[in-house]
Amino acid sequence: VGFYRLYERFDVLARSRWPDLSWGKLVGRVFHRLVKRRAHQAAEQSVRHADLLNLANEDELRSLRDEVKSTKPALVLPYGLTPPRRQALEAAAFPAEARLAKKKVCFIGMWTVRKGARDWAEIIRLIRSNVPGATFLFLGTLTDDAKVLEQLNLTGPSDFVELVSEYEPEALPDLLRDST
Repeated sequence: VGFYRLYERFDVLARSRWPDLSWGKLVGRVFHRLVKRRAHQAAEQSVRHADLLNLANEDELRSLRDEVKSTKPALVLPYGLTPPRRQALEAAAFPAEARLAKKKVCFIGMWTVRKGARDWAEIIRLIRSNVPGATFLFLGTLTDDAKVLEQLNLTGPSDFVELVSEYEPEALPDLLRDST
């Protein structure tokens, strides 16, 4: 999921922005570099041979047109909620006043550098300095809680950070009900 060119661009950005990130052992780096090169070639071939490209957003379409120079027909089909899921979220949500009073910020997504793992410690610090009592809920991190806490610069369980590494999709409305 996602346009390969944008992922490649992020990898370059991440290497320059966070030079201390571990990129594995030499043998693994060589292996992954070869795998990435082959994946890039396969993605380029897929674009060349496709009759129609489905893209998730306008940035992907821009990359297709400007970087790949492809004029292939393309549809932008943003990810979104089905009407029943949207209704379930609306039905479960506390009133706006209650959610705002709770000061609870929620992040939904896998815990990776690409999705902000290296930025969240600073985000939390800035928000809590301006909104005392703000709490944070991280849903679907798909990683060990200790790793997330370490990257948030927390030495152990916190009274203002809650982690839920996995959940069933049907549980999402209840998990979000009191989030700002």
